[in-house]
Amino acid sequence: MDTTTAHKITEAFTNSPGFDDHFETLFHALQDNLHLTPEAIITASEQAVRIASTNVGDISTRHAAAIRDIVTTVVRLYR
Repeated sequence: MDTTTAHKITEAFTNSPGFDDHFETLFHALQDNLHLTPEAIITASEQAVRIASTNVGDISTRHAAAIRDIVTTVVRLYR
């Protein structure tokens, strides 16, 4: 998939109601492949962290596991 298409799909998903319940899917997929612009990844990351907010430190929630993928993805942007 080319970068433009990946960006459009990510932007649509990030702005959809489904992102709130399934944002970890995006970051899990990005573990294998960074076909997005850094701006798109940072925007999605910020929104995911806002959604997860207080649950990121609670290991009994899926948000805690998702944060690892988010952090890994953002760090990979700056390598």
